[in-house]
Amino acid sequence: MSPSPHTVGIIGLGSMGKPMAGHIIDAGHDVVVLHRSLHKAEGARAVDSPRHMARQCDVVILLVPGAPEIDGVLDELVEGARERDADHDRLILAISSTVSPVDITRWHRDTSGVEFVDAPISGGEAGAIRGDLSIMLGGDDTAVGLVSDVLSSCGRPVHLGPLGSGQVAKACNQLICAAEIVAISEASVVAERAGLDLAKLLDLLQGGYAGSVIMNDKTPKLVAHDYSVSAQAAFVHKDVSAYLDAARATGTKSVLGGPIASAAEQLIDAGLGEQDSAVFQKWVAERGTPKD
Repeated sequence: MSPSPHTVGIIGLGSMGKPMAGHIIDAGHDVVVLHRSLHKAEGARAVDSPRHMARQCDVVILLVPGAPEIDGVLDELVEGARERDADHDRLILAISSTVSPVDITRWHRDTSGVEFVDAPISGGEAGAIRGDLSIMLGGDDTAVGLVSDVLSSCGRPVHLGPLGSGQVAKACNQLICAAEIVAISEASVVAERAGLDLAKLLDLLQGGYAGSVIMNDKTPKLVAHDYSVSAQAAFVHKDVSAYLDAARATGTKSVLGGPIASAAEQLIDAGLGEQDSAVFQKWVAERGTPKD
């Protein structure tokens, strides 16, 4: 039970949002979801619209795919926030989607009547289910404290600095993840073509310096050539593009960001973007062979 129960709205009950909602409910918070999603959050209450959600919640957590989806609900949330009773504090919008730090700056600049906290998460669906996500927070101390209290049941929240810091941290995280996914996928193609037993190889590598959570997660998919979705490959392009925004803002000429974003764009153009990110294996294998 949370020492400070809050009324928490959640928009986006996908593969990560659904288990997170369960943890937040179990922690004793009053969770509010949109009516169409009520079947995904046992113990939650339903409202008809983001506007109605904003009128009654202390914090609304956005777990939608990206900035366009946030833009699609933001006006209603702000409208609802402006209709709140005088005894309510300002509504906090916790952006747990992965977006560019540029988007966070834009919303903060152009939106009044709500307070933003960036709160992106890492750990994948498995981490959301276990409740051990890494949660990267940026914003005002008081607002971050409330969001941290709510999200502590889902993992480890860490306040990294002012608004935007969380999304910069997530962008850095996503560059590293994308590089690992592409590297492991490409290496698996070379290994199989050389006649190696891929399952044995990846098991061996997992015990060495190359081992990682991503390798552990993707090994069964790469061995089986199973590209059923846990995280869409198309998100690699979105996430690395957000990293490139952060790199440009800091005057950093990226070594890996451009090539990885280009590879992801080509994969999407090949019609593979809606499959799991392990599909980089298939994309590499279908690119043909070098001419020299």
